[in-house]
Formats: sequence, structure tokens, C-alpha cells
Amino acid sequence: MVFHCIIIRQLIIKTRNLTETNNQGFEVQRLNDSKIEKLKDWENIGFVNGKGTTTEPQSYSIFMMKPNGKYQYRLNK
Repeated sequence: MVFHCIIIRQLIIKTRNLTETNNQGFEVQRLNDSKIEKLKDWENIGFVNGKGTTTEPQSYSIFMMKPNGKYQYRLNK
């Protein structure tokens, strides 16, 4: 899964899947950049429902306010 992140005044994460199998959804997680060397303190900040099983391309977008500081983001199935 590949996703793009755009930050202006709000954070927008977009992802597109060509096909899906049993996709119940995924968690959106972030990690404060000051903790990057640990890579274990990921914070759950949202959940996006999946579309189950489909052969049709699916797009997802997540919108939220831009946090203060530097963060890494990931989508966790």
C-alpha cells in the first residue's frame, strides 16, 4: 500500500488500492520525530473502514488538523 501525505494547514493522507481482499480497514498512526530511533511509540490517530473484497480500484482520504512538531505517518492493517 502506498500513500501520499500533504500538509498545508491540515493533514491530508490519500491512498489508492487496485484490488482488495478482506480489507476491514486500517489504522492511521503517527510517531513523533523525536522518538524515531525507538520506532515503537506509534500513536493511533484514526481508523478508516475498508471495502472488503473487490477487484475495483478504491481510494481513501483522511483529513485532520496539522499537529505541531514533526511526525512520521503510517497505515497499519
